[in-house]
Amino acid sequence: MKRLGDILSSQSSRHRAGIERALVLQQSSRGRLGDILSRYGLISGREIATAIAEQTGLPVVWLDAEPPDAALFTSRDLIHYRARNILPWRRIDGVLTLATSDPSAALNEWLTAHYGEPVALVVTSPRDIRRTIRQLGRSAINRQAIFSLKRQTPNLSAARTVTRPQLVRLVVALALIGAGIALAPQGDVWFALIVATNLFYLTTLIFKLYLYFVWRSLPKPIADPTRIEECDLPLYAILVPLYHESAPTIRQILRAIATLEYPPYLLEVKIICEEDDADTIQAVKDAAPPEYCDLVLVPASAPRTKPKACNVALADVTAEFVVIFDAEDIPAADQLKKAVSRFRELPLDVACLQAPLNYYNRDENLLTRLFSIEYGSLFGQMLPALQALAIPMPLGGTSNHLRTAALRKVGGWDAFNVTEDADLGIRLSYFGYRTEMLDSLTLEEAPITFRAWFKQRARWIKGYLQTWLVYTRDTRDLKKRLGRVGYYGFHFFIGAPALTFLLAPFFWVIFLISLLGLFPTMLLPWVLTLCVLSLCGGIVSHWLFARTTIRAQGWMGSKIRQAGWYYPFYWLLHSIAAVKALSDLALRPHHWEKTRHGVSKLVEV
Repeated sequence: MKRLGDILSSQSSRHRAGIERALVLQQSSRGRLGDILSRYGLISGREIATAIAEQTGLPVVWLDAEPPDAALFTSRDLIHYRARNILPWRRIDGVLTLATSDPSAALNEWLTAHYGEPVALVVTSPRDIRRTIRQLGRSAINRQAIFSLKRQTPNLSAARTVTRPQLVRLVVALALIGAGIALAPQGDVWFALIVATNLFYLTTLIFKLYLYFVWRSLPKPIADPTRIEECDLPLYAILVPLYHESAPTIRQILRAIATLEYPPYLLEVKIICEEDDADTIQAVKDAAPPEYCDLVLVPASAPRTKPKACNVALADVTAEFVVIFDAEDIPAADQLKKAVSRFRELPLDVACLQAPLNYYNRDENLLTRLFSIEYGSLFGQMLPALQALAIPMPLGGTSNHLRTAALRKVGGWDAFNVTEDADLGIRLSYFGYRTEMLDSLTLEEAPITFRAWFKQRARWIKGYLQTWLVYTRDTRDLKKRLGRVGYYGFHFFIGAPALTFLLAPFFWVIFLISLLGLFPTMLLPWVLTLCVLSLCGGIVSHWLFARTTIRAQGWMGSKIRQAGWYYPFYWLLHSIAAVKALSDLALRPHHWEKTRHGVSKLVEV
């Protein structure tokens, strides 16, 4: 049998140059010649398929011109189609003929045993097979993307916002509070409410300060160069969900992926678009993504969420590791190599590595500076402290690197949760997995207007409320799985912030009217002291986090340093967003507020 390289070389001088380069690359890798040639863009997948057909003496077909018989396609065999790069094509003269991109005697033997009848093969390109599988299996893939978690562990799905027992407890609690206020407006109910509110606020404040001091006690990370040879690198999947994105933004993310220090023939890039988002789909096609990029179309159906779209693409992933990058992301060039190196050092129960996030347009205005301080504090201080205390870590919406097998084992992403990142972080802990931080920065685009920030923040708060409601359906089971520290840490980091935002206006109003002598019950001096302690403690702690973050990030000489003085008041905006979040949770729990990208003037796109 002639070698594939010889066949391609005989076809054109251009092929010979590409093969020479591919052979050099192959010497330092485990990659196959055909994969290297196509993924580096040296020779197209269809040209390689034509050469394989000549090598094996099999016919070659293009599935767009000669589509398969849809009656032969069965959704129960989807796993085999993907794993073996096969697809039932047609029945010719009573013989089942299958299309494949990788014919072999072993494949023929397996197919004969699987179907229980003689089979024949034709050759096509891998991209043709993947695209056609998604078309024919559209309904089954969509159902799996939406309902996989609900079917696997229904109690952990946000498809239902609250359960009947949760609703009963909530109604009873509100009724008791309302009755107490109505029956004793001058009595102890108001007094109890203000004391309880202050104690809750102070408890959450103490928890955050505890995280701060835990972080201060952690050894500072030492820069460690990536130690991994190309021949040891595995296949890595990158999911890029897009929705109503501009052409410049799409070109930016493709450039960012192209600059990653990772062999293209080891990348599975899934560019994910809603099937009715015609402008974005056209912009992707116009950008002419390389061979290693697949355009995955998500069926137009509810819920229209990022996690559902990612689940559709996840079904097509064969890589050992998978990461999400958002449309506007600029990850560090060595991030994938660092993730692989770190995963190789860690036990298998570490299922996720979260890279820190921040903003390339942080100096655009006061809002972006405050947002950058918040992200610097979250990813630089809070999450490392949670990791050290073995408290479940809510993930960021991007740059979370996951073991694909573990992700599938826990049910993928929850298609109904609007903060699928936070939910997945908790669910990984729920099933005994751990998340650690990865020392590799990803830059994003911060919203530059209050309206954009407000919509995004309301969705985040709604999602945290969703996640808290999901995992408090069975608190005994949750405590058993997370342990005492993890259990209470979950409540303080996931549930408490939303409640704090909602209670803050109530707290400030009562405090102010008490100073004016308008409070219905005379407050004792120690209660007023408690109020002042909560107020001053909150302001000082926010300044502490802001100053520490600015210093740690090296921003002391920038305008962000002055923005730090406004940081405590930035958090008052969250109370407004929390009201919208609560309203949306009740009226449209699965609605996804889209954040518009590509509006910053501080990066060339």
